[in-house]
Amino acid sequence: MRMLVVGSKGQLEGRWCASLVKTARWFSTLGPARMRCCQPDIIQDVVAARPDVCDQRAAWTDVDAAEANPDAAYAVNALGPHYLAEACDQIGAWLVHVSTNEVFAGTPGRTYREYDLPQPGGVYARSKLAGELAVVHTARRTCSCGWPGCSVPRRTNFPAKIVAAADRHGQLRVVNDEYGNPTYAPDVAAALRRLIRCGHAGIFHLVNGGSASGSSLRSPYWL
Repeated sequence: MRMLVVGSKGQLEGRWCASLVKTARWFSTLGPARMRCCQPDIIQDVVAARPDVCDQRAAWTDVDAAEANPDAAYAVNALGPHYLAEACDQIGAWLVHVSTNEVFAGTPGRTYREYDLPQPGGVYARSKLAGELAVVHTARRTCSCGWPGCSVPRRTNFPAKIVAAADRHGQLRVVNDEYGNPTYAPDVAAALRRLIRCGHAGIFHLVNGGSASGSSLRSPYWL
């Protein structure tokens, strides 16, 4: 398997790449400059590399900055994936695209399925939905996965930040009306690998079982 990663490294990428590199005959990266994927030349780069799997990891994830820079956010999160999808469709490669749970409204007590209607709110969410639609309508062999937060050991993630903040301040105020499915990055990486090996294309929600919120935490810190 020939694998090409486009974009900067994150929590999922490390585990996902590690799970594939063991069986890959060839592995390379394009990046980490996220704006590079917004240029049409990226199509020629991917076609020339001729990977079996293209892992699209370049993304604009700063929600507040997206509101202030909507054009840039859409370029990275929507136009970039569209170019990669075009390239992958030309060579018959798999495109792995990571979306977000933010494309949904987030109604309390609501569990969202792949067939539910997205209702993105801010610029970030709308740009991610635009990218999701671009890849599934352009490339025939696409795995577009959506999830809530993920974590891996010894990496910067939400649980680690909460623990560090509690250690520094002793008391924390956090919202307790938001619910999600904290998901382990190695599990998502394994699921993506299985989807590709089985030839399943489309949109998938990849999450671990159970849910959590601020009110469900049990710790010596006041929340």
